[in-house]
Amino acid sequence: SSPDTTVCYKAIVQFLPKVFPANSYYSYRWTGPDAFTDTVPNPTLTHAIAKNSGNYKLEVINDTNGCKAIASLKLNVFIPDSPVVKSPMIICQNTMPEALSEGTNNLWYTNPDSGALASAPIIPTDVITTMQYYVTQLVNGCESPASGMAVEVKKCCDGNIRIPTGFTPNNDGMNDHFNIVEDYGYFIKRLTIYDRWGQIIYTGNSNSWDGNYGQTPAEVGIYFYRVVIGCILGGFVERVGDVTLIR
Repeated sequence: SSPDTTVCYKAIVQFLPKVFPANSYYSYRWTGPDAFTDTVPNPTLTHAIAKNSGNYKLEVINDTNGCKAIASLKLNVFIPDSPVVKSPMIICQNTMPEALSEGTNNLWYTNPDSGALASAPIIPTDVITTMQYYVTQLVNGCESPASGMAVEVKKCCDGNIRIPTGFTPNNDGMNDHFNIVEDYGYFIKRLTIYDRWGQIIYTGNSNSWDGNYGQTPAEVGIYFYRVVIGCILGGFVERVGDVTLIR
């Protein structure tokens, strides 16, 4: 038997048993995890993965007299966790070019089966496009499986802002909130809801009103809103209108 052997994920592993005395009349039979079998003296795993971990046994048989020797070893494949990434990553058109970076020990790829890039990609923002990258991380000298990351360059702050004309806060799971939906590049600065007498029913920086006045359900009827929506590229837009609360 041999001591445990630990290798990195996707490493090339060659088994090199020492058989004495050497003899051309020996037969070899390897068995191991995931139905592994081989009959050569020095078998090779080309890309070690999780299912390759486990105990390997070698039987060496002398073909002239049938004598048999048995040895074993335990192989551990160390697989670091894949990086946690946000995908898709949204970048606004015509902002400063942005370098992708998820940590100090990352390797970046345009294809998981190609060679690593020399450095983290720098995303140009002059053209609306979608790009795909893959990133791994090194832990104790071993490289993890890759995480995919889509990068989208979008035209921000000139899209649609969708504001409903009515909602039904009856807790049936459908249309229970007055929700303002803004496109990429916007954020809600202030939403204010008024009743027909101009009293403030709700104010905050959420894009949603639940139909309550404090902790009390607001009455059925028409309410008025004023929403100020900021743009990450600078400036803001304002929308005013009315919404009907139905129960």
